[in-house]
Amino acid sequence: MALDERYLLERFEFGRTPMREALNRLIVEGLVVSREPRGMQVAPLSIDSTIELFDAYVLSERMVASVLRFDDPDLLGDLERLHADYVKNLDETGLLRVTELNAWFHYRLAAATQNAHITAYSHKLHNVARRLSYFIFKREAANGGLVTKLFEKPRQDHERIVDSIRHADRDALIEILTDHAKFFRTRLARIISEDNRSDIDFSGLSGQG
Repeated sequence: MALDERYLLERFEFGRTPMREALNRLIVEGLVVSREPRGMQVAPLSIDSTIELFDAYVLSERMVASVLRFDDPDLLGDLERLHADYVKNLDETGLLRVTELNAWFHYRLAAATQNAHITAYSHKLHNVARRLSYFIFKREAANGGLVTKLFEKPRQDHERIVDSIRHADRDALIEILTDHAKFFRTRLARIISEDNRSDIDFSGLSGQG
């Protein structure tokens, strides 16, 4: 999907400089690629690269759970606030906001490792995983699924994650975060199987952020 700079400037009412800075940041994060002379495009995702992403994602979540600091004084309060906002947005119009809040929930978990390398690695993976999460739930909602129902397991998982941190239960946290990461891989695999595609088609999802 090509990115037309003029269209983006008109739609978002940004100046040319901040727009280019935003696009450069997306290039660094691997979400946009620059291909001269055709300009910039949304980075494609092949099935193979997606499988690699989810393998890394599962390992990243296990790593975060393994070294997360339970003594982080603001962690529980931050997670509870993010989750409350997440639940409030569980409707069709809040889909983008929900995926954003989910990413921030996991960013906060990674930050609680107090390890800059793990935090940066997790942040980069969740930037891409958010794109896939939006794709998964948008597709399922388009097939008649109620968003509140589609997010029932992620909502429950977040509550279990918070509870395991409240009780400083490392084994439970590792198990929940691993299962939580595998859940999205399973749902995406089903969509790919139904479409019989070699690449993921993001056309029609122009609302993704």
